[in-house]
Amino acid sequence: MNVKGAIDYVREQLIQRINLVPVSIDTELNDIQTLAGYIFTQACFNKDLKAENGDYLWYNMSGVEFNGNYSNGAVTITYCFNYYSTKNEEEMAEAKVNELIAQLGLSSMERAQQVKALYRYLSDKCSYDKSLKAIVFQKKDGTFTTKNIGRNSMYDVVVSNRAVCQGFSNTMYYILNKLGTNTRIIQGYEWYKNELYTHAWNLIQLSGRWYNTCLTAAVHYLHDEAAGAGMDDWLLKNDADLCRNPVKYIRLMNFEKKSFISGHPMANESFNFE
Repeated sequence: MNVKGAIDYVREQLIQRINLVPVSIDTELNDIQTLAGYIFTQACFNKDLKAENGDYLWYNMSGVEFNGNYSNGAVTITYCFNYYSTKNEEEMAEAKVNELIAQLGLSSMERAQQVKALYRYLSDKCSYDKSLKAIVFQKKDGTFTTKNIGRNSMYDVVVSNRAVCQGFSNTMYYILNKLGTNTRIIQGYEWYKNELYTHAWNLIQLSGRWYNTCLTAAVHYLHDEAAGAGMDDWLLKNDADLCRNPVKYIRLMNFEKKSFISGHPMANESFNFE
């Protein structure tokens, strides 16, 4: 197959949560590392972004490895993908999301009200949980092993109601994009009580401008008396207001690049629901 065919094929395998994915590409390009990286990136981020791909696929990965070889005008690459959720868990999470959308009546709401209702529901329903869970991983040699990983998936949020920041940001991304609201996942750091932690939160687009929303903070810090914050202190905020509460946010450098910033112009003011 050609490169485009390989991208489409790998994307479908990722959505199906397949671990070992061999693919053969007709090409004279024998830089296997560059080609493998390009195919994987394009499989996640294509021009027809949907809820189940894009950031959702990219940040559902707990590990990516590959090996390959070039022979007679073809490159054969075998990917080994490991995920934070299984296909069965994704199906259970999808069913729960559909129930949640119907229960909250999200489909009939204006976009900002959708965000607010989802944010408030999940912040009340969920808890922040750094405990590990066991999940089966497949290795490059095809054998299986069990590893303990963090609660980073949408399944952890909507089914188990226990997760950490990656799970919360993945969930907001999936549900809001499913409803038609452009949402991204930002990775970086949070500064809280003189400690620096790796972190993930969301950018949400309303009327052409982007707003910060951090569901994790609402879940994790709302009941911390030292935080002195209210539930909506992390809901649809501009950059300045997001960092006025006790949790400070720092983006990774790739989210500070001109190309990213120009494609995601931030709102000058936090969203006003009145």
